[in-house]
Amino acid sequence: MDFFKPAKSPLDTLPFGFAFSDWLAQNAVDDPALIDDTIVSAVMSATPEGLTVGAASISGANVVATVSGGTDQTTYTLSCTITTAMGLIAAAEQVIYVRHDAR
Repeated sequence: MDFFKPAKSPLDTLPFGFAFSDWLAQNAVDDPALIDDTIVSAVMSATPEGLTVGAASISGANVVATVSGGTDQTTYTLSCTITTAMGLIAAAEQVIYVRHDAR
């Protein structure tokens, strides 16, 4: 479910995001009543501390936030949790490597 850049410099502010289109489509196959389900809220965060994650923005089945900062040579986990109009909840993660030579 992830897309965008897997590595960044501590000096970069870049968009990172998640695509939930396959997950939403599979739910509609499993239960046709969910065919029009949409993402209504999303929260993104990172662990360990050190990355700054901006507010999540929803565009269709995609969720994006800007990510900045981080400590050189550190691996972070970026997490995204969504809630749909029908009350379903999904979570996804991706790894971000922070290093000065990421450009």
